[in-house]
Amino acid sequence: MKSLPGMKKTKALFKQKPEDFLVEEILPFKLSGDGHHTYLFIEKTNISTFEAVDTVAEAAGCSPRDIGYAGLKDKNAVTRQYISIPCEPPALDHPQLRILSSTRHNTKLKKGKLYGNKFKIILRNVENPSNLREAFPILSKRGAPNYYGPQRFGALGKNHEIGKALLLSNYQQALAIFLLANGRQEAYARKLAERLKPRQVWKKLPRRLPQLFLNALQSHLFNAVLDRRIETFDKLLPGDLAMVGNRFTKVEKPEDFAGKPDFSPSGPLFGRKVPLAQGEPGRIENQVLANSALTLSDFAKSHLDGYRRPLRLQLINPSLKLENTTATLEFTLKKGGYATAILAQLIEETI
Repeated sequence: MKSLPGMKKTKALFKQKPEDFLVEEILPFKLSGDGHHTYLFIEKTNISTFEAVDTVAEAAGCSPRDIGYAGLKDKNAVTRQYISIPCEPPALDHPQLRILSSTRHNTKLKKGKLYGNKFKIILRNVENPSNLREAFPILSKRGAPNYYGPQRFGALGKNHEIGKALLLSNYQQALAIFLLANGRQEAYARKLAERLKPRQVWKKLPRRLPQLFLNALQSHLFNAVLDRRIETFDKLLPGDLAMVGNRFTKVEKPEDFAGKPDFSPSGPLFGRKVPLAQGEPGRIENQVLANSALTLSDFAKSHLDGYRRPLRLQLINPSLKLENTTATLEFTLKKGGYATAILAQLIEETI
């Protein structure tokens, strides 16, 4: 992630305790209280969403595929999110996972069906509180570059490399990179690889994994576009596809958007149907694709439709409290926004 020019940062300690990073999911609709699905509001600590889903599925006696969730939450944090199950709430006895509430609803929770997330972040041993006091209001007003956070790319930071190999049907290379890590799915894949060809191994693994890696590739390319737009992430250029509210509009004259505070330039999550910008923004997008040795025709053969994402991330209801060298930041981000994108503009490095 590139830093905004002129932004004053500070050193600080981050995530010293799980509760230093609290995330709470916000649904875009009200639960009906009636229906065939049960929405569980769960709290997990230092486990992934996948682990939480598998644990609930086992306790409820159903398949993980029957469980719905809107998005993946940080592993190394305290996170609260909704999951839906097609049965009654299970009895759950787990030291890192608990059910806070349960409500009936008539439909399964689908991926992406999310308004946003509320964050509460504690920074400790803040070296320069005055820098933080000056920088945070700037981000609150201007917004921040809408980077995908490092968690998108896995513990080894190679999820996008696996995604690229899968996109190009290089299943052997994708498997070799995947097996560099040591998790439960990797152990299962190693056993499969003893008797199956790489392509067959990928077919046996949960369908969510290849999708996760392909999405990481899209995110990596988006971040590369944003790197090239760091000085204009909040400024429209001729040829941009501007996001105003939830709609995209072609920009011919940037001055036509004056007085619209919710606008943002957008960047591509490359896919077979995504439109590209024109002019200088379009040149940047095509150059990023070329630099990655990929073409739009590579995506045309995939199931990835693609879409466009705002370059600018707006903070909703931001607040900052400073007590000596401890800072508490609170804000809400719409779905797809990463708190790490905010922190990257505030923290120089951890100490």
